[in-house]
Amino acid sequence: VSDDMGCNWNYRGTVASWSQFPDASDGPCESNTVQLSDGRLLCIFRVGSGRNNPFGKCYSNDAGVSWTRAETIGPAWSVQPKLLLLANGVLLLAGGRPGLFLWLCADGSGLKWDPINLAQHHNECCSNVSHHFTQEFCSADTGAPAQSTAYTGLMATGPDEALLCYDRLGNGWQGSPGPFGATDDLFSIRIRARLDRA
Repeated sequence: VSDDMGCNWNYRGTVASWSQFPDASDGPCESNTVQLSDGRLLCIFRVGSGRNNPFGKCYSNDAGVSWTRAETIGPAWSVQPKLLLLANGVLLLAGGRPGLFLWLCADGSGLKWDPINLAQHHNECCSNVSHHFTQEFCSADTGAPAQSTAYTGLMATGPDEALLCYDRLGNGWQGSPGPFGATDDLFSIRIRARLDRA
């Protein structure tokens, strides 16, 4: 924690340890933290790559001094989670690899997540077929060649809206041009997450 805008830092607490994920390829890393509506902190983090490495999460009730024991988020996985709490209470979580996804938690608790396949949505909305993701990548069930890093950007633009940015690679990790396109491209989409109060 820093009290002087990042010039000096003091140890506050450990969110999670590698020992809590003995079968993961990485220890807890690439974390993202938000303060929930009830004041708790929610930290979501990467523990490896692939669908067999779901994101981990911990909560803190004391501003990060102590944290709950780490647990996994079953339906959300892999690299650098981007987490955002909208003013209307909806939690958004972006990531993937394989695939590219947005997960929504309507009650803002971080307990239940509903998936949206961003790669599939991209193909439905992008008129330039040469910029589409392959169906193999969209399925996210196999080790399809990398067509996105799945490193995303997520920023609120209103009480129920956000802007999500992601990339599409033309040649996986090798650099463009390649079999999926002549260039590596960036895209952004507007997300509106409204709660049905009926």
